[in-house]
This record gives sequence, C-alpha cells and structure tokens, in this order.
Amino acid sequence: MQTRLRHGKISYEKRDMKYRMPEDWRVPIEIENKLSDKWQSTIDAELLIYRENKTGDLRTKVSEDKDTQLSRMSHTVKETWQTFSSYLPSRPQIPFLGGNSTSSPEDDLDVD
Repeated sequence: MQTRLRHGKISYEKRDMKYRMPEDWRVPIEIENKLSDKWQSTIDAELLIYRENKTGDLRTKVSEDKDTQLSRMSHTVKETWQTFSSYLPSRPQIPFLGGNSTSSPEDDLDVD
C-alpha cells in the first residue's frame, strides 16, 4: 500500500492512494496506532506499507519532504523549550563578584 500520512493518520482517499492490494485492504489497528503516536506532529508524508517476503511481517516506511521535516523539528524544539523554560526561575540568581549576595549591585545602592 502506498498513500499519504497526515498528522499520523493514514489517508484512504482515492486522490492519495497510489497503490493498494487488495482494493479493500485496511491497515491493522496496531500499526495505525503506532503510526499515529509516532507521526502525529507530521503534517504530510508518504507512507509505504509492505509485506516482507521471508517472514510475512508487515513493514512501514514514512518519507517526509524537507518542509515537513523542518516543521516537525521546529515543533519539537518549541515543545522542548516550553518544558525547559518552565523549570527556569523568572529572574536568574547570578552571584556577583566581590560578595556573597545574589542580588544585583543596583539593588544594594541607595539611590533616589
């Protein structure tokens, strides 16, 4: 079977389906779930599902174009930054030279 994968969902639409044998064959639910989990952040990709000759096992191959890869990478970076930044203090506490204080030198001045 050769078709499109959009946000981890297999397209059974006629315009996307390049090859399918037999015509009414559907992907087993276990494979659909694995594809959905792994590729849900992928906007659009080519999906190839084939049966291995020696073992008879079904195999999948997903091919993203460069725009889709960049989009997925930026989404991953954004999610990682959001997770990481939630652990950062709102104001970094950096010790200044010449003292034990973590406050900025301006905080120690009595300037009106």
